[in-house]
Amino acid sequence: SADARLGPAFARHASWLSEAPGVAPFDGVREWNREFPQAPLLMIHDRAEWLLPRWRMPEFHVVRDGAVVDSASGWTSGSSESRAVLIALLERNGLLAD
Repeated sequence: SADARLGPAFARHASWLSEAPGVAPFDGVREWNREFPQAPLLMIHDRAEWLLPRWRMPEFHVVRDGAVVDSASGWTSGSSESRAVLIALLERNGLLAD
């Protein structure tokens, strides 16, 4: 949310997903949701329902009409390269305001 370009795009378009309790740390999810109430992390119990090709963290997928149309993997905090890859993904898919 602090990023001037990514924050608004994620607020409008993103769903943040985590693996089920017992796989993902519940306390970590609770802490995320307290810190980022505008972007709640949802714990998924049945990954198959989401039709994601991979389940790595972090993984960014663009989904249209129930199908993944584009993806990007990885994020290093403070990395301009990671940010550029994510911005390119969002721009390719018309999800980033100018």
